[in-house]
Amino acid sequence: MVVLFSGALCGLAGAHLATGYVTMFSEGMTAGRGFVAFIAVIFGNAKPISVVLVCIFFGFAEALALRLQLVGLPSQLIMMIPYILAVIAIAMASALPNKNIV
Repeated sequence: MVVLFSGALCGLAGAHLATGYVTMFSEGMTAGRGFVAFIAVIFGNAKPISVVLVCIFFGFAEALALRLQLVGLPSQLIMMIPYILAVIAIAMASALPNKNIV
């Protein structure tokens, strides 16, 4: 039942991304968001509250990257911020002892 609910939520998220965020479908429109979601689950130790907090952190990082584009730095450098934080988070998660995810 949970897998069906998860699949339905993923379908709704994809529909929102295609119709609400970018207003049309285009190749590669997820832009690595699945990778960031996977890292959120790993770093949150697959516990719902922890994963939600990590996702809020990554969402804040993405919103910050969008706002920092007005500063004048190269946009490619600024758009890397959420992914750099994701790599740092996965490095921290792998360094912590006793991480039982399953």
